[in-house]
Amino acid sequence: MLKAKRVLLITNIPTPYRILLYDAINEKLKSRGIEFLVVFGGLGYSRRKWQIDMAEYKFPYKVLRGFPLSFLNIEKVTFPYLGLRKILIQNSPCVVVISGFSPATMQVCWQAWRGRLKYIIWASATSSQGSFWRKWQRKILVRQAKGCISYGSMARKYFISLGVPPEKARIALSTPDTKFFREQTELCQSKLSKTDKEVCRILSVGELSFGKGIDRLFHILAPLKEEKFILDIVGSGAEQENLEKLAEKLEITAQIHFHGYKQKENLPPFFSQANVFLFPTRADKWGMVLPEAMAAGLACVASDQAGAAEDMIEEGVNGFVRDFEKTKDVTNLVRRLIQDKPFAQKIGKNAASFISNNVSIEASASQFVKAICLFGEIDDGN
Repeated sequence: MLKAKRVLLITNIPTPYRILLYDAINEKLKSRGIEFLVVFGGLGYSRRKWQIDMAEYKFPYKVLRGFPLSFLNIEKVTFPYLGLRKILIQNSPCVVVISGFSPATMQVCWQAWRGRLKYIIWASATSSQGSFWRKWQRKILVRQAKGCISYGSMARKYFISLGVPPEKARIALSTPDTKFFREQTELCQSKLSKTDKEVCRILSVGELSFGKGIDRLFHILAPLKEEKFILDIVGSGAEQENLEKLAEKLEITAQIHFHGYKQKENLPPFFSQANVFLFPTRADKWGMVLPEAMAAGLACVASDQAGAAEDMIEEGVNGFVRDFEKTKDVTNLVRRLIQDKPFAQKIGKNAASFISNNVSIEASASQFVKAICLFGEIDDGN
């Protein structure tokens, strides 16, 4: 009996925005006679508040034993990947796709060095912040890899800076379920009254942490307090009390509405009411919320520190990229978007069109599978 071809994908935890991607990859590999297995390092950790229904996962998966390791930094969590070696031996994959630069990547690299498997690194990293040791370690990991798959252009450039040949650095755009956000936002918009549309609503979605830069928005919007706007903030986190105090200090408390964390299915009503979306992150390797907001048809202003901005935004056509430290510059842009609603609507319409034509689960899965077959040296029969 011929041994089945099998691809393993190893990542940290199950996430709602990856369900459809893994399903699509599984179907595309299955049609080529290739089996697929996703291996999770754990089920989650405290900072991740989404609700997971594993019954929705159509693709085969296994969850390893273990517990989250934060190393005194709650923003950076990994897992020990206990039992990974056993799974590698039992499944004898023709290639392993490993997410990021984790302890699992080092285990897989060791097995590859011993000549037992081939692997591909899939990552969003866009810079080599950290010690010389960390950069040296990553260079070793990518050197041993057969190839790399990046979330977008910034991550691809980072791979190349580590020594990956350009032909071995492919892109599979990281994307949420853009169809869901487009259709559900349109449905919610059809139910809005004229009163709901009178005030310009500015939206920000993300964790309330220093890194997400929500405090920047308050300084940007403070000079606009005479304008008719409301800033809706969807998210929770340790910085909320500090943000509330800052809003009070800047005398914009009445125009700031905190809504707490919301699951995916509860986001479209916020997108439907908004005119402008602001993404002020200080450092985001990707930023999944940007294509969500663009799919919903919002005029988006994204930080130049968001990895997704380079691939998603054509400046002045379907959105804007700004340095949010340049407060006056962003304030002037937001003022125009508030005052010139037809202009903001045009930008939002172009954003939705771009996402509809270029960013989808299907396209991402196709790019993923092409890279797997190329780097894994798999004859896919096509």
